[in-house]
Amino acid sequence: MKKLKNFLIVCFMLLVLVLLIANNIGFNFLEWGRGFSTESQNKREEGGTSSLGENLSEKYLSIEIKDHKIFVDQEEVSLGDFKETMESYDPGLFVVKLSSTEAKRITYQEVVTILKELNFSILE
Repeated sequence: MKKLKNFLIVCFMLLVLVLLIANNIGFNFLEWGRGFSTESQNKREEGGTSSLGENLSEKYLSIEIKDHKIFVDQEEVSLGDFKETMESYDPGLFVVKLSSTEAKRITYQEVVTILKELNFSILE
């Protein structure tokens, strides 16, 4: 029984050692179960999606909030015109990159609620 216990401990230590070495050389364990051959990656890329399921045709829309001013792709827009401007964009094609510098809390919250109403994906 003692030999079996020692054998299992040695096997466990070897497994840990192999995993540490593999992690140290850059083997990505998260990609391991997804079929990491180059053929399957090429098929996914040709199909228009990456391995994480992201759409390669997505475009990013930059929205920056400074004080009470809102900039959509570096064009200043008032809060009243912001909703009309955002309705002209398709939420399925655009992912919003939202950044704020010294933004007023009320302006920021209103912008976020408008974007959520229009079903935009938001990256902060």
